[in-house]
Order: sequence, then structure tokens, then C-alpha cells
Amino acid sequence: MISLLIRTLSTANVSRQSSMLFADVKTVLVSVIVTPVLDIIFSVLLGASLASPNLIRIAYAGTIISIAMTTCTAMCTTVSFDKDQGIIQDVLSRRVFDGAYWIGISIPAAFAGLSTGIVSILGILLVDPIHDIQTFHRITALFPSGIAAGILLGVFVAGLGLPLKDSYAALNTITPLIPITAGVVVPLRFYPDWIHPLLNVLPLSTSVEAIQNTNSWYIVLLREVCIGVAFAGVGILASRYATISLRKGTLREMN
Repeated sequence: MISLLIRTLSTANVSRQSSMLFADVKTVLVSVIVTPVLDIIFSVLLGASLASPNLIRIAYAGTIISIAMTTCTAMCTTVSFDKDQGIIQDVLSRRVFDGAYWIGISIPAAFAGLSTGIVSILGILLVDPIHDIQTFHRITALFPSGIAAGILLGVFVAGLGLPLKDSYAALNTITPLIPITAGVVVPLRFYPDWIHPLLNVLPLSTSVEAIQNTNSWYIVLLREVCIGVAFAGVGILASRYATISLRKGTLREMN
């Protein structure tokens, strides 16, 4: 147990130092603060163009998405770097699922997502005409759900990227889709009835819906984890496929 903890913390430290997101102060500011905030502003402007009656809801929904996607992107970036350096190949060859590795790289990624959320939600509170503290607290309680979803999505997209030449293919595919499937600008209740069953089992739709309903934060977190584990499982299977293919020679290289 102690050795697992040591390996996890060592991985987290190496991940933080080697990640492109944490290369220097300017990169951190752009990746963790500027880009996510601009995404939120874009969503709000899109909502305004559609005459949305509640732009603050859109901003808060965008914050939850930004937390998750910042976390997810940080994890994918780390795995991509490790893939180019030949590190992930060694990790996968030793264990089918190395918990210390995945948990380790998720720690700095989670801190990045949390930083995004804190800056964004404080900014929204300042520009909110009524400065609604109750809503502020409710959205803050959803931060763990956003981080958990981001970590599990990170395993999903990073795993899918291992057997592919473009490590960011899966990440680039889901990044524009998640705000739509989660109902950031247009709430899911306005979507066609036939698509609701699908959207309700996709990551972050529960968290965004919880902004305006009375679901407890731990219920939302549990649901996001259950959904996310299924997606993460796909990523683990993809990484396992890449490892087996590499051993058989059908996949010549991972970079």
C-alpha cells in the first residue's frame, strides 16, 4: 500500500513537471484560465444570440464543462507525452491497468480543472446582477462531479489515442460535442424526446441538469462516476488492444 502511494505521488510529480500545460506561467494562464473562460464567454454570447432567458445558467453550465475538459485535456496531454517518450509502453507492458499511473497523472490534472472552476465561478458571481450566493454554493458543490467526469473522460480519450497516430483525435472529437450533449446553451428538456435516453447516459449531462434541479451533489457525483467508469473502461480496453498489437507486431509503434 505504501509503495503504491509512493509510486502514485512520484507519478503525479513527474506528470506536473513534464506536462505541456504546466510548462511555464504563461502556458498555465492560457491553458487553465484564458481558454476555458473564453469558451464560457462564447457559450454565453451564443445563448444571448438565441435570446436565452437565463445567461447566468449558461455561464455556470459552461464552468462545469470547462472544469471537466481542462482535467481531461491535461490527462490526455500527459499520456501523449509519455507515449512519445516510450514511457506509456513500458507502463502498459507491466500491468493491464496501472492504478498508480492513472491516479498519479490525474492529480495535477484535477488541480488544473479546479483552478479553472474557481476562477470562472468567482468571475460569474461578480458579474451576476443579483450575486446569488445560494446558486454559487450549489454550483461549487458540483465541482467534484466535473473533476471526476474529467478524469474518467481523460482515461477514455487517452486510451483511445494510444493505438492511433494522432493521440489527440478522440479529445478533439469530444471537445466540441460535450457542451451540446450536456445541454450547456440549450437545456436538454428542449431536445427531441427520442434523444433523451441517449443524452442522459452521456458524461456531464447530469451535472449540467443539476444546476437547476434539486438533486444532491453526491447523487450527481455517483451518477457521473458510474457513467464515466463505462467510458474509462473503453479507454482501458483500447490501451490493452494497443499493447497486444504492439507485442504481436501488428502495431509497429505508438508514436
